[in-house]
Amino acid sequence: MDEATDNVQVRLTQLPITRIKAIARADKDVKQVSYEATLVMTKCTELFIQFLANEAHGQTLQTKRKTVQHQDLGMFEHKRVKCSV
Repeated sequence: MDEATDNVQVRLTQLPITRIKAIARADKDVKQVSYEATLVMTKCTELFIQFLANEAHGQTLQTKRKTVQHQDLGMFEHKRVKCSV
């Protein structure tokens, strides 16, 4: 392999895994969290955020606006949207 490709780190997630791990460990009942569990929680969080953003964007387009507003996210409280990923 080339030396330039050896130094490249592949990032598996967009969110920082250490932050998700810290949030999980904030629970007094949790002593340790494995890397695999943290990675799964991080990916799930990313997918959830992506889903919310897409739904809010769709709501914004339906109301013929160009800016996503707080009320676009509030629609999910009243409308039980099922996530199917």
